[in-house]
Amino acid sequence: MAALQGCHCTAYFLTIGWLVYRIGAFNAMYVEERTSEYSRPSYTWFDPPKRLKKVTVDLAKTMSMPLELTAANDARRFLLRWIKMQKTHGHALLISPQKAAIEPYCKANPNVEMTTSDIVALLTLVPPQLHNNSDQDSNPMMQSNEQELLEKEARRYRRSIQLTRSIRRSEHNLTSLTRENEDRIVQLQSRVDDMNSEVARQKHEIQEYKKKESTSLQQIDALEAHIASIESTETNQKMMYRSMKKLYNEKCLEARELHDMLHQKARVLEETERLCQSINNEFHHLKYEKSKLLAMQSTLERELATSRYTHVQLEEQRNENQRLKEIIGGLQSNLLQADQDNDQQLLRYDDGLDYAMNDNTSGGAMEDISQVRQELTQLKYALDQENMSLAAELLRFDAFDNPTETCRDVCDGHKMPTAISSAHQETFNNKDTTALTNTATTFALYTLLVYIFGIVTSTFLLENAAGSSSGLEAFMTMASSSQAVPGSSFATNKLLEVILYWIEKIVFEKRVMAN
Repeated sequence: MAALQGCHCTAYFLTIGWLVYRIGAFNAMYVEERTSEYSRPSYTWFDPPKRLKKVTVDLAKTMSMPLELTAANDARRFLLRWIKMQKTHGHALLISPQKAAIEPYCKANPNVEMTTSDIVALLTLVPPQLHNNSDQDSNPMMQSNEQELLEKEARRYRRSIQLTRSIRRSEHNLTSLTRENEDRIVQLQSRVDDMNSEVARQKHEIQEYKKKESTSLQQIDALEAHIASIESTETNQKMMYRSMKKLYNEKCLEARELHDMLHQKARVLEETERLCQSINNEFHHLKYEKSKLLAMQSTLERELATSRYTHVQLEEQRNENQRLKEIIGGLQSNLLQADQDNDQQLLRYDDGLDYAMNDNTSGGAMEDISQVRQELTQLKYALDQENMSLAAELLRFDAFDNPTETCRDVCDGHKMPTAISSAHQETFNNKDTTALTNTATTFALYTLLVYIFGIVTSTFLLENAAGSSSGLEAFMTMASSSQAVPGSSFATNKLLEVILYWIEKIVFEKRVMAN
């Protein structure tokens, strides 16, 4: 590794020596002419890569011989010529002791700038002692070493060419970077100009602000004097304000007391108005209740008279119902007997009918008999219906004859109209019930009367079909004679009494309803 590093260092310094030699040997005059352009290069000894780069650029601009020597023979010939020229002009590359001798000077003066001629003069050193040529020629080992050395030099030369190309590329990049920096410098210069104008404007504004500040200070002094006068006036005003505030608080307290008193009076007035309104409403209500009670009193008086009359009628109806119960009980037994007699009479009637059909003089009587038959059938159906309704009416009469005990209630005056209306309704319902009962009873008695009349008429016609007297006259005669004949089959004393009673009752009810 140490040998390899030594080879690399040797190649590096050989390249530098060759470039310097070209400057000093072949282009010394041209370099002197262009000294004005490159009189002060921008490199220093403190930065060896930078110095090498700058020298390489200058040499690339000034040298005229070609640099691309790629063939090994050409490189060998060039190196031999280089060594010969080095011996002729007395130039040699820096060796390690020489570099060690120059290093303190470079470190002590890092910013020293040198021209190309200064560098060549500095590198012009005494070449080392050479060995005898006869010894080298006689030693074949040395020849082989020289050949290897030449090959190494050729390789190093090719390496130097590559480095030169990379240096050129770096120079191009540095040129573009320099241009960019110049553009940047122009921009910064414009910005600096803008900033200078802005600074001038700011200075002008500062001057104006200073003038305004002086004016403001004068105004502040005037205002402070004015404030002092105001403070003295304020002290007097504060004393006056305290006295006025004390008076104001007293007035506020008095006004608050008056306000509370006013509210209290307003509440008392509202309560009095509400009381008056309630009394007035109560008065009107009592007045209205009085009128209603007077009307109710007159209505109750009429109802009382009607009730008394109704009680009298009810008592009479109860008595009549009692008598009717007794009469109906007797009539039921008589009806059973009448049914039996009716069956016998029908048999006799059939016999008499056969006899009447044989008799030519009884044609009109036969028509009457047929009509009576139809009436008897209808009356029998109606009688059955009336028997059922009479049974229902008897049950209702039994419930009506046993009323519950009455009691007297204490009612509220405000509920009296409702109670009176309900009492009226009950009275009317009782009246309707009584009228319905009377109507049903009347209809039943009418039906019974017609039924009995039909029986009597049929019996009369059967027994007196050939007679000359009319049916009604015969009936009246039989009725009058039946009082003397106790065994009559179609009429009894009790039956006649019932018929006459109900006839009178019906006539009496019609008169009452008409009145």
